[in-house]
Amino acid sequence: MGLGLFEKKDNVGDKNATFLGGTLEKEKGNKSVSPHKYRVIYNRKYCVDGDICTFVDTERFVLAKDGKADMKGAVMGEDGKFVMEVEDPGMNDIGNPLRRAADSCPAGVIRVIRIRDGTLVAGS
Repeated sequence: MGLGLFEKKDNVGDKNATFLGGTLEKEKGNKSVSPHKYRVIYNRKYCVDGDICTFVDTERFVLAKDGKADMKGAVMGEDGKFVMEVEDPGMNDIGNPLRRAADSCPAGVIRVIRIRDGTLVAGS
């Protein structure tokens, strides 16, 4: 559970969800995309230095000098959020490190979204 930084714009089945004021549009009906491709969004600005992600997913998160995590291999978007696409057939496993990092983030600033249908797989 996060600090309320993520809110649904409308009902559960809607195409849009808000992420700290930004809109994430589902890529509805894109069957050509692998069901194992995910978009990871990390809003470092709102990180509360919980450091949990760096313990559960050492492959993708590393502790920076300022006490916040950096996301390895991610690109910072114009909105200041780090975004990365990954292919991970094991994402449905609750023990998956990336899924655990998103689900255990105390600030709720890490989200994992299935690209094929826009479903939120992990995070708040």
